[in-house]
Amino acid sequence: TSLRHGLGLLETMLGARTVALCLNDAARQALSTQAVLATHGDPALTEQLKTEQGTRAVSARIIPPNARCKAFSLLVPVCRSEDDVGTLLIEFPAGTGVEYPNISIAECFAHLAALAISSLSRSQEERRVALLEERNAIAGELHDSLAQSLAFMKIQVAQLQRGLERSAQPDEVAHAARELREGLSSAYREVRELIAAFRVRMGSEGLLVAVRDTVEEFSQRGALDIHLQHDLGRCQ
Repeated sequence: TSLRHGLGLLETMLGARTVALCLNDAARQALSTQAVLATHGDPALTEQLKTEQGTRAVSARIIPPNARCKAFSLLVPVCRSEDDVGTLLIEFPAGTGVEYPNISIAECFAHLAALAISSLSRSQEERRVALLEERNAIAGELHDSLAQSLAFMKIQVAQLQRGLERSAQPDEVAHAARELREGLSSAYREVRELIAAFRVRMGSEGLLVAVRDTVEEFSQRGALDIHLQHDLGRCQ
């Protein structure tokens, strides 16, 4: 909505017939929108621009009237450093030229749009990486705790089965069953601890209260004397 509003303001400032922002696939996915955002219909050169997506423009260029479009058009690359976002396509009314101040205004708008869109795209990529890291952490915790407990229980079940098959002494079977029960209790306890650990969320009271609550919870659960020393008052 904000981007469409900005395109409308740009159209008014330049006195253009229509203004369109043609986005590449990455920018379109980041904004969750269609490939072309236009104020008053797609410019006549929109289809031609789609065929040129493989070539990256480095500066604004003026397209004079031709068979496809009877008016002047202005193409401005929307990019930030190596991040290519798309192209700003401005179509002017028939009989109207393109003045240099209009080019400067369009380039400023394209730069700001590229800055905003690429920042949003990078933020989404950072969240995706953080999610993958969290999944890896969960997988590591499961491997180091639950998976090892299950492997131990698998061995105990095999021993219990062999004891039953060879009619072992009752005390041997009872011992294997007791170890199996202890393994199940340990695995159940580890699962509950993992669930509690990964459900930790920061509430409306802020970071310090969340940290204190977490420390108190682990202190009570593990019967440990935990001392929290912090300087969180300086953190925003």
